[in-house]
Amino acid sequence: MYDLEKIGQGIRYYRIHNDLTQEKLAELAGIVPRYLNKIETGNASPGLKTVISICNALNVGINDLISSDHESGSLLFRQFKSQISSLTDVEKQFIGSLIDNIFELKD
Repeated sequence: MYDLEKIGQGIRYYRIHNDLTQEKLAELAGIVPRYLNKIETGNASPGLKTVISICNALNVGINDLISSDHESGSLLFRQFKSQISSLTDVEKQFIGSLIDNIFELKD
């Protein structure tokens, strides 16, 4: 059994993160907006085919929807890490210095 509310929260998180309206995501997933709203609020029990269609439209996996990454901030960390991995060593050092300065100001 799966947690409908958690799946709905995950869908809502990734929909907003992808700057999509409920109407646009519903269109991309091949469902009606009212049904998507019910899924996001945990008031509908979507079938696996519907969940897969939504995941495909959001470009995420099912595990992403049910993980707590979108709640805990670790998703943000993964995205940040992914972006930094493409930088040169000099750029990485510069970013590191900026972060150090931010924490020094905070203290």
